[in-house]
Amino acid sequence: MKSRICAFFVALVVTLSFMQCKHEPVVQPIANNPTQNVKDSVCFEEEILPLLASGCAKSGCHDNISRREGIVLDSYNHIRSTISGQLLTDIIQETGSNRMPPAPYASFTAEQIQLIKDWVSQGMKIGVDCAGPCDSTNITYSATIKPIIQNSCYGCHSTSNAPSSGGSIILDSYANIKTYVDNGKLECTINYAGCSPMPKGQVQLSPCKLTQIRKWVTAGAPNN
Repeated sequence: MKSRICAFFVALVVTLSFMQCKHEPVVQPIANNPTQNVKDSVCFEEEILPLLASGCAKSGCHDNISRREGIVLDSYNHIRSTISGQLLTDIIQETGSNRMPPAPYASFTAEQIQLIKDWVSQGMKIGVDCAGPCDSTNITYSATIKPIIQNSCYGCHSTSNAPSSGGSIILDSYANIKTYVDNGKLECTINYAGCSPMPKGQVQLSPCKLTQIRKWVTAGAPNN
């Protein structure tokens, strides 16, 4: 009898030991799954420099000639050497007569201000996440094309800014953008295909953004 009881307890202990050592399988993320490849850093070259260069580095303001208040915002080295992250975020959040860019230039949008704040909070880095995942399938005017034009072109080609820096080309509405899609000038300028290259004085749009614009144009440039 005692041997049976002993055998029973031995079997029970062994069973419990296996149960305690059992672990749930570790699920590895899928490397190419876009839902797993979350962007966690801001690309200075494509997202921050176009904003500061077109919105702030203007003649009489913060270009390398005028250097107003000693601040130059036309390149990464000048930005890092002439202004702190705290001062930059303070300036772009000013309102009223102290807002930057100053009137009559268009002010930064809430989304653009947040983008700059994110870049500052992440350490004001350069060359980070600039070749991240590219969505070339779910392309819409409102979510894809408008932000590209807004961040890279509005500084010169919006209603407020064009008279002083962008001539007669206005790109701050779908109707105006569609005009330059239809006459071929939008793709000609951004692809450096014989027209004046844009964004002016800055790096060319990334291959991803060029692809997104091309596919949108090929689809008929819908206002979606």
